[in-house]
Amino acid sequence: MSVDAETKKCPRCGGPLVMDSDSDATMTFYNCPSCPWHFAQKPGQGLHDRWLSPLSIALYSQIFEKHPDQTAEENAKALLSQRPDLIAEILREIDRELESPTQKVSEIFNFLYPNEDNLRIHLKSLAVALRRIPSPGGS
Repeated sequence: MSVDAETKKCPRCGGPLVMDSDSDATMTFYNCPSCPWHFAQKPGQGLHDRWLSPLSIALYSQIFEKHPDQTAEENAKALLSQRPDLIAEILREIDRELESPTQKVSEIFNFLYPNEDNLRIHLKSLAVALRRIPSPGGS
């Protein structure tokens, strides 16, 4: 384990992060043994949520989107129909990230248009839409 990995702290709980064996020269992965979170970091970028985190799932449809600040409604409908089991967790993580930012959400993926402000607007609008649109199962 490198010294760099030993000094990294979990942005969620403050515990020390452990470098994952899946790491390579293009991406370093970290796990937190104190909580269930997993992170990634590209050289020269900040630590961010790893793929399959609630925020990554919320932002996945925006990778090629030029105007993510305008697509929350359709993303909400897709998430409600495709991943209703994750909606509560997605909402918790969106709320947490918007209230206390811990990362650049524009670094979670290789976005074609990595505009941090527009992606955060998308997350905020997505949370509003997810709370407003009735779920397919009717809850």
